[in-house]
Amino acid sequence: MILLIAFLIILHFAKEYERVNYKLNIFANFDELTGLYNRRMFNYVMEEVIQSKNEPLYLALLDLDNLKKVNDTYGHYVGDIVLKELSCLLQTTFALDKHIVSRWDGDEFAIIYFGEKDVLIETLEAIKNVFKTFVCAYEETTGISTSIVSFGDYNRVSQILIAADQQLYLEKIKKDQSV
Repeated sequence: MILLIAFLIILHFAKEYERVNYKLNIFANFDELTGLYNRRMFNYVMEEVIQSKNEPLYLALLDLDNLKKVNDTYGHYVGDIVLKELSCLLQTTFALDKHIVSRWDGDEFAIIYFGEKDVLIETLEAIKNVFKTFVCAYEETTGISTSIVSFGDYNRVSQILIAADQQLYLEKIKKDQSV
């Protein structure tokens, strides 16, 4: 009888240990607001994929334009709704069993895309259009700036990130000048 009780107690603690480890994994690897990978997990995946360049592979960075205006006008609660809408759009557009989608930082998102660049460009344009329709209800100047760089052009993660960030910066400057 004592052995049975001891077994049940150990079984209970083992299940609880499993549950806690599962929750810790979620907290460690996923963004709480959007449900997407967080930057830590994204960085880990970047290091893994840079080693294997067997197929066309791209990094796309997305940055929300003028989200601060939404936050200032409607509050951060609505800003969070906007971020969730974009993340939902990304999750439903990209096959998450093939591509890696992450909330990179605040209002920035990153995608590791396995496939052809022209398809990625088309997909991002469609996302921009759908998102623009949604966000115009809050702020007409809010949109998405993007950059796309090929993993094949670089040997280190830092080089890829610098190139993508510079391209994104140039797009944002170009948008600001055209307004």
